[in-house]
Amino acid sequence: MWNISVSRRWARALLSLVDKDIDLALSQLEAFSRAFAGTAGLSELFKNPNFSHSQQEAFMESLLGITSDVNPHVANFMRLLAQRGRLVFLDTIIRTLHGLADLRQNRMRGKLSSARPLLPEQAKALQQALEEKTQKALLLETMVDKSLVGGVSIQVGNMLFDGSLKGQLDNLRVRLLTR
Repeated sequence: MWNISVSRRWARALLSLVDKDIDLALSQLEAFSRAFAGTAGLSELFKNPNFSHSQQEAFMESLLGITSDVNPHVANFMRLLAQRGRLVFLDTIIRTLHGLADLRQNRMRGKLSSARPLLPEQAKALQQALEEKTQKALLLETMVDKSLVGGVSIQVGNMLFDGSLKGQLDNLRVRLLTR
């Protein structure tokens, strides 16, 4: 719980700085996160208490020295995270920042699961129908889930639109068992 409130403060601070460039800042933060996760020992540098904040800061400074195209606010943000020993919260900060950016830009994220791959126009039609229903722009991640047997299932926020054969069979089973 503590890391969520810490992450929210850091995310709000960065959002106030980058404002209109939030999507660029998020992509740069995600690139740092992927680099840390994909390089053996790097994540250990941020989690291990044997490495001081000054060692983390020195590493970050050298990393920023070789990446010239980073937004100055993002670079300073990463320096400050290293200085304060908060790099361990980077992924939580990114998730929080996505949520804050989505609120600010009146959009929602969701997952569209289908039993087999959808044609692009089918996915677009579903997305447009949901955008009308939610009155928000949607960023849908599409995936194939063969366990659905047929149809689609869409999770947007805390709403589930289940038009899958599996969902319908599950509902039928529940109704028959409760009679």
